[in-house]
Amino acid sequence: MRNTGDRPVKTKTGFRSKTRHYFLTLLVTVAVMAGLVMPNLAAASTPLTSDCTLTILGGAAEVQTEGSADWTAGQSGEVLSAGATVKTEENSQAVLTFFDGSVVDLDAGTELQIKELEHDRTTKSIVLVQWLGTTWNHVTKLIDPNSQYHVETPSACAMVRGTIFVVTVDQAGATTEQTVKGLVAVTAASQVVDVSPGNATSVAPGEKPAAPSAYDIVQFTPDIS
Repeated sequence: MRNTGDRPVKTKTGFRSKTRHYFLTLLVTVAVMAGLVMPNLAAASTPLTSDCTLTILGGAAEVQTEGSADWTAGQSGEVLSAGATVKTEENSQAVLTFFDGSVVDLDAGTELQIKELEHDRTTKSIVLVQWLGTTWNHVTKLIDPNSQYHVETPSACAMVRGTIFVVTVDQAGATTEQTVKGLVAVTAASQVVDVSPGNATSVAPGEKPAAPSAYDIVQFTPDIS
């Protein structure tokens, strides 16, 4: 039997201390990284309410904000949020420019509600409700499959992924959609028709869309005297 005498006996205390310090450092590092990453992940997936800008090219337009029964005179440069409605007067024309560069032109006697405006880092959603009149819609290309640009009317819904198209709603609520560029899917009464450039479809309230037929493409000309 070997006598150790007064020589110190080596233990693993130093190793355990270093190991504990390493794990504590690792845990702190992970916690810090989680604190940095998680807010970014949340920001990437959280929808952001967006606005659009009103421009009056001629005549006059009125604006009704969400929850209000009053109409006020619209102003060029006015920023509008979801829930607002714009109504152009006779011999007037207005334009709404959205956060993604999409533009909708409102002809005279048009009433258009901004139903939904949202976007995050990858997707965007623009949903309009056209109650009356004529609009020209210039839609930027939608890359993400979950993005959408819809124009709803009393009788139909037009859905696109980047195109130019015209929507007209008459006093009876009937809808006419004319495609200038790209492809527009028009839905009504659980039926969808795809309308290609140079073609149009019409939809009466409660009816299915008519088969697309050719029409003469005309440029949007404001009727301003």
